Amino acid sequence: MKFGIISSFLTVAYLCTGTNVIASQGCPKDWKIYGNSCYLFVMRQMSWGDSRANCLAFGADMVSILDSAENDFIYQQTKNVSATSEFWIGLIRKKTTIDPKDGWVWSDGRDFTNSQWRQGEPNNDGNVHENCAELLKDGNRARWNDNDCAKSFSSICKKNKVNATQGCPKDWKEFSASCYFIPYTKAREMSWEDSRTNCLGYGADLVSILDSNEVDFVHKRIIQLGKYNFWIGLLRNKTKKDAWIWSDGNKLTNPQWIKNEPSNSGMIENCASLSAYGNWTEWNDVNCAYLYSSVCKKEKGTQECPNGWKKYHNSCYLFVIPKKVIRKMSWEDSRAVCLGHGADMISILDSSEVEFVHGQTNTDALKNYKFWIGLIRKEKTCDDKDGWIWSDGNKFTNPRQWSENEPNSCQEKCTEFLGSIRKWNDNNCAKTFASICKRTK
Repeated sequence: MKFGIISSFLTVAYLCTGTNVIASQGCPKDWKIYGNSCYLFVMRQMSWGDSRANCLAFGADMVSILDSAENDFIYQQTKNVSATSEFWIGLIRKKTTIDPKDGWVWSDGRDFTNSQWRQGEPNNDGNVHENCAELLKDGNRARWNDNDCAKSFSSICKKNKVNATQGCPKDWKEFSASCYFIPYTKAREMSWEDSRTNCLGYGADLVSILDSNEVDFVHKRIIQLGKYNFWIGLLRNKTKKDAWIWSDGNKLTNPQWIKNEPSNSGMIENCASLSAYGNWTEWNDVNCAYLYSSVCKKEKGTQECPNGWKKYHNSCYLFVIPKKVIRKMSWEDSRAVCLGHGADMISILDSSEVEFVHGQTNTDALKNYKFWIGLIRKEKTCDDKDGWIWSDGNKFTNPRQWSENEPNSCQEKCTEFLGSIRKWNDNNCAKTFASICKRTK
């Protein structure tokens, strides 16, 4: 599946009207809480792939249903929103075998242990590649059925609950109920889509500016930097002429356009920026491919490392291995899993972090695996050692842990970590390895 955030998000932008945390519960507005998780029931009907891209854009993933109690909770919720709809869930068949019951995994990497299949399912009916699972009503409970991934159903997203506190993470600035980060010193200038992906890697989104007080706050933060242009989370809704939406789902209620903007010059200006032209308080529509700085925004609150993650300093790390997710994955699929956890592929920023990762991977259980890390080559140059960046936007400085004579190929644009020797190697991004996710604690 190609990770197409923009096109997928445009189709569901008005399903959620805000991302403010319900302080007493720790879930965004319109999400339902159960245990330590938040759930969003998306009624817009889409394919399984588009449904998952939509969930990932919210810093979530398709729902994994881990026990019968959770299945019953979801059944009650689906009855409340629709008596007849079928819902995509995060169960997908990655291993093609004669037996249609083999090869099923949860897209978020959870162990698949407690199935709730409808009687006689899964059966790959008609041999038509029914490799995705839907949840539907079966009597007085919910059961699962395998179906064609290209069919359009409603869907369910799931993510970890936020434990709200009064503070923001290190290097983030607090205003009202939100935290803001300008990846100015840690990231290169990027396109709108890459900037948003970078923010999603922090468990955030590109900034939505909702009132005049927030306009003033953002203006004061960016005017100190002296940069010319900053991406914000506003983009044109291509399904409605001249309609603009916030990428985080908030309603556009207080537009701050520069006079005579948006103009859609050349019919290609579909993203919005803050610039000196508008004194960094007013907006201009521009080509989404331009390379600008950006402003990220997320709900105020921090979270200790989730279960199964390893803590080191101010970060949490998830080692995604075949034992946990059943399969190895390409670099792109590995990153999609990390983004689904509100994280990104790991960036390794100093020698102590090298030693931490080595200590975690050089164990009897993990030492035989190769791990994708977040280092990717974006620029085409004649020098194999040029153009490397961290996918989370951190600067690629030191340490540079390349193996001897590596990197050595223009076709090998992704990086694997060899835990036993603390070294990196460039490799083909389509190869399938284990991987490491990293997020702010």
